[in-house]
Amino acid sequence: LAHRGASAEFPENTLSAIEHALLDPPQADGFECDVRLSADDVPVVFHDDETTRLTGHPGSIEERPLSAIKALKVSGEAIPSFAELLEALDRLSVSPLTINIELKPTGDARALIDACHPMLTALHQSAHSVIVSSFDPRVLGAAIDAACPCPLAFLYEDLTALRFLDFLDARAALDLHPKHSLVDAEHLARYEFSPFNGAKRAFRTWTVDAIEEAQRLERLGVDAIITNTPQELSTALQPPKKT
Repeated sequence: LAHRGASAEFPENTLSAIEHALLDPPQADGFECDVRLSADDVPVVFHDDETTRLTGHPGSIEERPLSAIKALKVSGEAIPSFAELLEALDRLSVSPLTINIELKPTGDARALIDACHPMLTALHQSAHSVIVSSFDPRVLGAAIDAACPCPLAFLYEDLTALRFLDFLDARAALDLHPKHSLVDAEHLARYEFSPFNGAKRAFRTWTVDAIEEAQRLERLGVDAIITNTPQELSTALQPPKKT
């Protein structure tokens, strides 16, 4: 899965980065992108909680209305709204994808969920496989409360964050999205099944650009590898051609 699109070569989370990940051979099997809420409650595709690194202008997405966000550029590229991303996917007419929508931490989780709900429902009703993930257990809790139609996944980069599973696992079946360095056979075995319904969890791990590490994770049987270099990893992980 392409991390913020093909972000090693194109401006992250832009339509250009996502289109190149899905169209340049060998195409990624899908992509991950980040969603935040503008001051006027429009979901937009952007990662950072502060806009300086990517746009050169201080501030945040959350304090700007969509009109002001549209005046910003990421290496010359526009910041897309979530709705514009869906329109782009319709134009591309690509094969069914795995799409990971990461909802960023927020002070108003229910507002973010409610604003994203129409787009998430549209994606869920499409041919694509869609997962909603977050580092923020409050966001996942709000998604459960709002009957989010998509499967949910908990993102974590250290083992201490797993204490929130006691709260979340009692309410819904969750997939897990660990940082790649946490993934080994013991970790996968320990959290393989959801206590909520006994279902087998999917593990999607991030962010992996080193081929040897991707091969290690593939051997362990993870369900997806999220990478900045989808074409390079797709080539490296392809099975050898029969002669």
